[in-house]
Amino acid sequence: MNREQEKEQLEQKIAQAEQKERRYAIEQRILFREQAQLDRKKRNHRIFTRGAMLESFLKKPLLMADHPPVSFRNALCPPGRQK
Repeated sequence: MNREQEKEQLEQKIAQAEQKERRYAIEQRILFREQAQLDRKKRNHRIFTRGAMLESFLKKPLLMADHPPVSFRNALCPPGRQK
């Protein structure tokens, strides 16, 4: 092999390596997006579960939606009742 053929082979290898690098960068971005989506789903599930638990303790949760947080405390433990 002469030097020009070796140089062409090295340039081809460099081009292939650059293509792989671009492909892996795209794959990495896709995986990061999927991870973020899973994190959002996990957070939403936690929020909905806790909200459902809170609603199960309240007597009339829909009527209390427009009232300040003090009414939630009173709904959980009415003022005349001892803790």
